Amino acid sequence: MADAGEDAPADAPTEVAAEAGFTPASLSGLLIWLAGDLGVSVTSAGAVSLWSDQSGNMNHGTQSSPAAQPVLLASALNGLPAVHFDGVANFLSLPAGFSDFTAGLSAFVLVRPAANTKVHAARFFDFSSSFGSLTDAVVFVRFDTPGDQLLYQAYLASTPGPYVSAAGAVANGVWQTLEVVATGGPELSTVSASLYKNGVNVGGGTVAVPAKTMRGSNFVARSNLAQDPFFKGDIAELIVFARALTDGERKQVEAYLSAKWAP
Repeated sequence: MADAGEDAPADAPTEVAAEAGFTPASLSGLLIWLAGDLGVSVTSAGAVSLWSDQSGNMNHGTQSSPAAQPVLLASALNGLPAVHFDGVANFLSLPAGFSDFTAGLSAFVLVRPAANTKVHAARFFDFSSSFGSLTDAVVFVRFDTPGDQLLYQAYLASTPGPYVSAAGAVANGVWQTLEVVATGGPELSTVSASLYKNGVNVGGGTVAVPAKTMRGSNFVARSNLAQDPFFKGDIAELIVFARALTDGERKQVEAYLSAKWAP
C-alpha cells in the first residue's frame, strides 16, 4: 500500500490483482495474523483487551492492564478499524512460542506511525526468550532518530546478528505496508533478507538465522528491553509467516492488503 494522507492510501503496491477469497491463511506457514476488523475485543471505553489471532495458532495479543491497553479506532482506513498505540505504555503480549524460523520469516505490517519524542528502536514486534534481554530475539523495528529507518534483526543467544535496514523507509502520519522476507536453511547460520515498503524493495543484505528455541517473551509495540521506547501509531494488520514467501506469494499478500484497505 502506498503512502497516503490521514484517511486514504494511494495506488496498490503491485500489479497483481487480489484473488477472490484470498487471505493470508490461504498460504502455508502462517504464524500470526492480526487484523483490525477481525477478533478485536474492547472494553466499554474502547480499549483493546484482546486481539485474536486469525491464523488458527492461538497467538492472540492480550493486555489485561487498563493503563497499557491500546485503543480501537472504529474507522481508521477505508471505513475499517485499526488499533492505536500511544507510544507511552500501550502494548500487547503474545503467548510463548515463535520457536522455529529455520525455513525463514516473512512479515507484513500495515501501519501509520506517529511522531514521538522517543522513537529509537520502537518495535512493531519483538520475540525474545525472556523479558529484560534480547536473548535469541527476533525484532522488526523503526530505528534511529528520527525513526525513519526500517530494521530487521535476529540475535544468536545474546549476540546481535547482522541486520538489514532501510533509511527513510518509515514515514510518520501516513499508512504504509512495511515488510521483511528472510530466507532460511537449517544448516545455515546466515541468509539473505529483503525489506519492502508498499511492495517496493528498499533494502537487503545478510541476517542471522534465528535459533530454534522457545521464545517466552513476545510483544507487539514494545521491546523486551525496558529502556527502549514503545511504538506510537496505528496498526491495521500484522502478518507473520514462519517461512520465506516467494515473490509471487508476497505480491498476493500485498494485493490482499491493498484491495481490503484501499478506498
